[in-house]
Amino acid sequence: MKGTPFVYQGQELGMTNVSFKDIDQFRDLDSKHFYQEKLAAGWPVKKIMTSLRAKSRDNARTPMQWSGDQHAGFSATQPWIEVNPNYREINVAAQQANPAATLNFYRQLIHLRLTEPILLNGRYQLVDTHDHQLYVYTRETPTGGYLVVTNLSDQPATFTVPNHLKLTKLVLSNYPNQALNTTIKLAPWAADLYRYERTNS
Repeated sequence: MKGTPFVYQGQELGMTNVSFKDIDQFRDLDSKHFYQEKLAAGWPVKKIMTSLRAKSRDNARTPMQWSGDQHAGFSATQPWIEVNPNYREINVAAQQANPAATLNFYRQLIHLRLTEPILLNGRYQLVDTHDHQLYVYTRETPTGGYLVVTNLSDQPATFTVPNHLKLTKLVLSNYPNQALNTTIKLAPWAADLYRYERTNS
């Protein structure tokens, strides 16, 4: 899309929210205040902790997961906040050589953004799908461009390509076996980038 893209620490690995079990594991003052406030209001501890696991800012503050080594390879000593326990599976070292890994998907996206002028300067055009699951748009020139089709839900979805767009190539997808059809079937959370040419229809 237009604007300056940014990647927040860990997004390029698919790092997940941390599931702290105790309020003492949190460092965020807002989270600690929320805990005390809801505890005083009679909320059960389990409900408070569930809420914090979903929305605490500490989810975005756990150390970067560089490897499966101690402290996720982030430091030689205990960091200021605990490392997410899933660091042994989700880390840079584990994803480096895997072409299908989230890290390498981000690398492909960044490379495309830097090397394809249409993705940088092409006109943004929202495609109205009348569907709350789909977010679809083009970055285009008068003769063609790129079609971005995303399913922003946990349910399968279908998108019919408008008649005036002729798909010529699937450039990138998180489900790479997608075929070039006028009806695109999308798995949950699927994202496809197609090259297209404009037709006269």
